[in-house]
Amino acid sequence: MATSPSGSAAAAPDRHQPGSSFLYSRHGLRWRVWDFAVAVLAFWVAFLLSPHTERMPALWYMLTVGSLYGFMLSTAARITGVPLPEHGVSTYELLVTCLVAVGASYFIFSAAVGLTLVRTYGRYIVGVTTGLSVLGVAVPRYLLGKLMVAQPLGVVLYGVGGRGQTCLQSLGGSRLFRVIGFLDASGELRGATLAGVPVLGRVSEWPPERLRGLGVDLVVLCDEPAAVQDHAELLAGLRVGGVELLTMGAFLEQYFRMVEVDADSLPWLASQPLVLHSATDLVAKRLLDLVVASGALLLTLPFWPVIALLIKLDSPGPVFLRQTRVCRHGRLFTLYKFRSMRADAEKHGAQWASVNDPRVTRLGRFLRLTRLDELPQLWNVLGGEMSIVGPRPERPEFVDRLGPRIPFYDQRHLLPPGLTGWAQMRYRYGASEEDARRKLAYDLYYVRNVSLVLDLEILLRTVPLLMRGSR
Repeated sequence: MATSPSGSAAAAPDRHQPGSSFLYSRHGLRWRVWDFAVAVLAFWVAFLLSPHTERMPALWYMLTVGSLYGFMLSTAARITGVPLPEHGVSTYELLVTCLVAVGASYFIFSAAVGLTLVRTYGRYIVGVTTGLSVLGVAVPRYLLGKLMVAQPLGVVLYGVGGRGQTCLQSLGGSRLFRVIGFLDASGELRGATLAGVPVLGRVSEWPPERLRGLGVDLVVLCDEPAAVQDHAELLAGLRVGGVELLTMGAFLEQYFRMVEVDADSLPWLASQPLVLHSATDLVAKRLLDLVVASGALLLTLPFWPVIALLIKLDSPGPVFLRQTRVCRHGRLFTLYKFRSMRADAEKHGAQWASVNDPRVTRLGRFLRLTRLDELPQLWNVLGGEMSIVGPRPERPEFVDRLGPRIPFYDQRHLLPPGLTGWAQMRYRYGASEEDARRKLAYDLYYVRNVSLVLDLEILLRTVPLLMRGSR
């Protein structure tokens, strides 16, 4: 890690940039309120503009039914994972999740109204209501995301060691944050530059008002627990002065929805028990697996003979691939897939798949791109060895290799492996030890936050990935 002098602490950036922390929703409450208001307003405007409505329905009807639709849309936006602006997702993902949320909420809403109030709505009202809802949900998030890029959140990292550098790397790929500097517990590196970021000095030299003058919105605690404890009172005082204070674990989980893979992360990882700890929760997750897997099998089974025939015509070898994988609590099971590689693909032993892997057959490229090769895993789900949502099932050869090298790697086996998962959505297809480490950070987030709502969000957010042919 290169260190070079760059003057004193006074030479640190002193141009004031107004804090932009007010742009960040944190837990999404303001957006749930916004989505509710958008739905109610869209419902009312549709009636006001409709050329087929001779007179508006009674006020009680508009308030009651409009609020019902508002509740449906607000809930659907949360469950389908319509992203917050600070999550920095693509425009494609934002639009697709908004369409799914509006479509699902209006379908349930119209069914409920039709059954209870014996009333249906014409195409004009349906079109205007859903169209305005999509615009109202998507456009403000898109525009605010652009504004956040123009006014990034000012961040200072407390700690110049390895964890501080790790946090800096996590921030490097995001345009929503501006790393202003490091605070050093000892002050020995004051005036130095680490990875292009100045070391401002000790926390005692930077009271809240001085940090706010630099445009600092947030201080992230990246140092060892002992060093943080030594300056606990000064650091806590930053919050009183209007500067937000978060541990590294809380920061990465809140803004990046991941848990850093670091030996010092154990206190944070253990600070929240598994949500799915009761028999009721586990039964509900199992019921979701059975419903989704059964429905998917009924829809896709007619195509299985066609896929099998094409595999046979494309290359010699069996139709199905059988592999030993690791499931919950480290047990082994046999995973089934449509074969997408040559029959002799692993004659030299187990190895990671790679981009443009030469072992993949012509048909196999299409099967892998569309994930049709994973359809037989629905039998594994019905058998209870897998879940629809969970960490990717890994091969025991790789588990034996990665377990001793990557902290907390075995934690991903606390839950059943899944057909899709948080790590599969947030990171590219893994093909190396470093990829496995990066994906584990998202698996650990899922382990810490597992719930039926998160499972539904992952399921629905998998749709745009399938439509785009992403793996």
